[in-house]
Amino acid sequence: MVEYKKEDLLGGWSIKVIAEGSVLGHIRKHGQDGGFVYFRGPDNQLNGSLQDQDLGALKVKIEATLR
Repeated sequence: MVEYKKEDLLGGWSIKVIAEGSVLGHIRKHGQDGGFVYFRGPDNQLNGSLQDQDLGALKVKIEATLR
């Protein structure tokens, strides 16, 4: 089961993606087009792995990579 936990950051927010107690990555809103980007890895904030205009659709894509 994947958990999504919103956290406030300086100047914005991030959603932690957690599975089995481990942080798999973060979701942040893309500043230019308003879509959402998934950054794989607990400390990665530079290289987006997946993106979508819809947050729900992005979560489906993330969960599909875990199967």
